[in-house]
Amino acid sequence: QDLNLRSNTTRKLLAIGTMSFPMEELGTFWKDGSAQAYMVVVSTAICLSFARYFKFQKQSTTMLSWLPPMISLCVLGITWFYIFRFIATHIHTSESYFGDAYRDVLKDEGQYMISVQLLTWAIVSVLWMEDEGTVSDLVFIGYGFLGAMGASFVLWVPSLYWRMDRSRLARNRSVSLLSAICAAVGFLCIVNIAPCSEDELSECVQSKRFGAFRPSYDGWLHGLHYVLIVPALGKVLPLPLSGIRVDAAIVYFTASIVFGLWHFSLLASSSQTGLSFVLSTSMTDCQISITTDMVCSCLITVFAIYRDTLLYAQAGWMGKDISSDNAAKDAAIFQASVAALAVALFSPGAVLAFHLGRRCVDDVHMKVVARGQQWVANKLRSEALSPKENKMLQESGAPTWCNLGLWTDRKGNQKSLYDEACEELALSLGKAAALGEGDGVLCCGCGSGPELDLYKDRFKVQHITGIDPDMDRMMDWENNRLLKGGDYNIRRMTASVEDLSSRPCQQLFGSKLFNKIVALDNVYHYRSKFNFFQDCKALLPPGGTVAVSDILIRTDDVPQWVKFMLLACGLQGHNLWTENEYTQHLSDLGFTDISVQSTGGNVLKGWEKFFPKGLLQYLDYSIVVASTPKADSKSQQKTKKVAVVGSGLAGLATAHSLIMSTENIEVTIYEAYNRPGLAGNSTWYEGHLIDIPPRMASKGYYKEYRKLLSHLNIPTQVVEADCTYYGTDKKSGENKTFASYDISNTLNNLAFALFEGGISNLWTLGTAMSSIKLEECNDDDEKSPVLTFGDWLKSTSLCSTSTPDSFEMCQDNPFLYLVIGSLGWMLSCTYQQLMEYPAGIILPYLHSLYLQSMQTTGDGSVVRVNPSVKLMEQSLLYGVKELKCGNPVSGLDDKKTIDGIQYDAIVCATEARAISKVLKNAPKAFSEVKYHPSIIYLHTDESFMPPNKKDWRKWTVEMKEECDEPQLSFWLNEVYPDSNFCGNVFQTWAPLHDPKPDSILKKASFQRVVHTKETPRLLKEIEAAQGKQGIYYAGSYTEYGMGLLEQALISGRKAAQRVLDNEVAVSEEMSAKDQ
Repeated sequence: QDLNLRSNTTRKLLAIGTMSFPMEELGTFWKDGSAQAYMVVVSTAICLSFARYFKFQKQSTTMLSWLPPMISLCVLGITWFYIFRFIATHIHTSESYFGDAYRDVLKDEGQYMISVQLLTWAIVSVLWMEDEGTVSDLVFIGYGFLGAMGASFVLWVPSLYWRMDRSRLARNRSVSLLSAICAAVGFLCIVNIAPCSEDELSECVQSKRFGAFRPSYDGWLHGLHYVLIVPALGKVLPLPLSGIRVDAAIVYFTASIVFGLWHFSLLASSSQTGLSFVLSTSMTDCQISITTDMVCSCLITVFAIYRDTLLYAQAGWMGKDISSDNAAKDAAIFQASVAALAVALFSPGAVLAFHLGRRCVDDVHMKVVARGQQWVANKLRSEALSPKENKMLQESGAPTWCNLGLWTDRKGNQKSLYDEACEELALSLGKAAALGEGDGVLCCGCGSGPELDLYKDRFKVQHITGIDPDMDRMMDWENNRLLKGGDYNIRRMTASVEDLSSRPCQQLFGSKLFNKIVALDNVYHYRSKFNFFQDCKALLPPGGTVAVSDILIRTDDVPQWVKFMLLACGLQGHNLWTENEYTQHLSDLGFTDISVQSTGGNVLKGWEKFFPKGLLQYLDYSIVVASTPKADSKSQQKTKKVAVVGSGLAGLATAHSLIMSTENIEVTIYEAYNRPGLAGNSTWYEGHLIDIPPRMASKGYYKEYRKLLSHLNIPTQVVEADCTYYGTDKKSGENKTFASYDISNTLNNLAFALFEGGISNLWTLGTAMSSIKLEECNDDDEKSPVLTFGDWLKSTSLCSTSTPDSFEMCQDNPFLYLVIGSLGWMLSCTYQQLMEYPAGIILPYLHSLYLQSMQTTGDGSVVRVNPSVKLMEQSLLYGVKELKCGNPVSGLDDKKTIDGIQYDAIVCATEARAISKVLKNAPKAFSEVKYHPSIIYLHTDESFMPPNKKDWRKWTVEMKEECDEPQLSFWLNEVYPDSNFCGNVFQTWAPLHDPKPDSILKKASFQRVVHTKETPRLLKEIEAAQGKQGIYYAGSYTEYGMGLLEQALISGRKAAQRVLDNEVAVSEEMSAKDQ
């Protein structure tokens, strides 16, 4: 039999080289329009997949990174060769290439076993990509569905691992409920496309070439492919159930059990033995194609298990003993070998699903343990509270304690209440860490974070951040605390200790932001204590301190039943250290001044009623403290003092950038008003903090601003760009709506474009927008006159008059009316000032709107901070030593002294016109910067909206010929959809008339910078003044742009970088002198 098998296989391999190909029939196929469209789509998907692979291939350091593309091309070439030959062979006889190709690979029992293994693997792989892939990874799905599944995933899997770090491995995984349902339906489809048995032939549709199948075969086959595509669409479209997440472990393990048992039952009941049968018989073209794809899926599965095991071992999550490269590779090879054997018995899909589920099981286990701890803590807490008090505490959402507690304090006093014992343990840890004024503290695994407020209040630390993977449940309470003016130097973040080594956390924390790291009663739950201390060593500055309270074992000789019970409680075996092991591990990592203080009797005695004494006798509880080596006096950096004058976005961005830098910088902010400036005019109304002005950010222009929101994890809300532009008709003299847009009413928008706006006007505007050449928009050439926006309008066909500052021209083209009105309120200036703006400022902004389809796609193109920009203000203030509001600064000179404190550098982040007050000898350029005053009303006067209520939109712009600037009104009931205001509430900029006195809720005044032809010259003079005598400048007016939040943010970052560059230069100069 073995010789016969080899002979048949050899004959088939030799036949490949002598195969004939029906080229004439294939040419007929290529003439089909649908075939041509298919090739265009699949070719695009393939090219994008390879481009994405090579994007991440740069992160690889091995020559083997070229192997996946070669395998992918080989698999694609083999599968397509046989598929196309099949099509060419049956082009005159087949009614459906798709259906007949699948009939061909499913028609007999042996090949059916091979084919369904690939199909179930496809279900699991789609779940995997939905769980861990990004939207950009969907190109691999297109490649897989239209090309070859194995060829696609042989590219995606390596690219996934190249971007995977320890924090990504450790994150909680979930899949959408929609994807889980699709997987179940997909499996049902696979079961129902089986060929008919001999007993069912009378009820089936038979074919001489492709066997017998049930009449419902085509429906189930198409349904299978539809449900495999739906999860991918759910990543980009708001499909039903796509927002509901379920634990990935449940889905994966269910799929593994169902697929594994089903495939094993097929193998056990079959008279034909799968792959060996296929290789010993003559296979058709489609059978060769799908078998090649299935073999590739097996290799991908084994590779994924090898790679994951290697990453887990190297991360230390399988124990420190196998974290070395050689030991990790040995463990990975062993796991991959076991997986290869399992694939033959249970299918690659079942094995891959089991592996992915096993990766998630630790997270599920820890969630169960955490919920159990919280239940016990609430139970103990409720014993000291009345039912009413307990209910009020739970409804408030306030932080609550959840640790083992110190039941006897140092004075021997017994603690009978659970919260008192928890607080006592927290205080003991804080004292051991020597927390005090000036300390920056990172509190790891803090739960809801009650110790954060305790340490800030009791030890007066400068700032403290608490991280916990389950912190999302506290964010509503935390945001509400910040909105009400809570301490900005207390911060809660959703993150795990595994994130400490990730780049985003390193950027968010800063390399010298914390000098103390504490972990209160949770380090024994970490995946690897050794890695945690290693990350602390990297994050702390010289002389920094790490302090933890931890469960220790008294001896290495611990019975297995004890280890099993501890594992059930979330304590992994490689995290169980004795006191000597603790000291040795910390010493190996380079820590000094290591102290292990046992408090076991005072902690564990409180839990004697929960755990058997036989278990507790093997355990101890200690507070462990260690320090990083101190720097010598020569290399120790001196702390620099920087004052920032002004607390708008420019000033806050400056302070934030300095604090997050690698330098030792202490920042103090001075603000003339009694509140920080970014949210200084925000006001409470009916339980909502309303921003004045509302801070909207479009995708096309506010790139850095929106990146900052994402980086700081600031919640945002999409604001659909529904708008109405109306005013007085020059012919009738009555109010008329000239332009409107409603994102939810496509027909209305189309009707406006066709019948009111006019196709010719739209074409004219589109042509003008598309002709903008950004490289010609700069005004750096001093010899050439500055081109104004009015000059540009004259040069286009948009302007029908010789005076582009005339209001009449706007009514000739409703689309131009919309543009002029938008720019007028965006810049808060008059029409005349708008026409005198440099075109180099206006045109790039218009170009960005044109590319983003006027920012009205509804996909998050326009967002606002939710609920208020106050959250951003508080986040940017974190780490500031002192915010001195109501403290105007004036008369500064080269001594840089404010209130008796001398600073190394000062950043003036005020309006340009205020510089002359702040500085004793201010450069003349600042007094030449132009401003335009504006007024904003928060009110309930409906006369500021169009007369016809059907024209009301989220924002409404009114333009009148007798008024020199447009009026903008926001309908806040729509901007704040969850507000439930008692009546209609509006916010109006530059009102054309005063609101009714009894409707006014708040009036605010502000100044907006106005750019002119002189702007390029003024900016050069301001640039030349930067850094002189250690004084720097930040503000939207210092950047060549629209004078919006984007420019304010950029200017603040630049000012901080100038300060840092100067400090580095000074340090290098001093080092050179010392040498």
